[in-house]
Amino acid sequence: LSMGDSDMAQTLKMNEWFATSEFPVAVYQSSKISKAATPGDYIAEGTLTLRGKSLPLKLYFHMQMLNDNTAKATGYADLL
Repeated sequence: LSMGDSDMAQTLKMNEWFATSEFPVAVYQSSKISKAATPGDYIAEGTLTLRGKSLPLKLYFHMQMLNDNTAKATGYADLL
């Protein structure tokens, strides 16, 4: 787990949050990707496994092609 705020990164590694010593890997596996209404927007449907629990999750993202070999994606997911 890395981020710009080292104190927050250490807090998120604790057992109350992500428990990274016991669960060092989080996995999102998509089973379907669909185009959304706006060009370049997509919805990935899949499963998020975090702290040993798996739940369905939709990931909303925008894909921008930067050149023939490079793309940039930004997105979000509602976790609650």
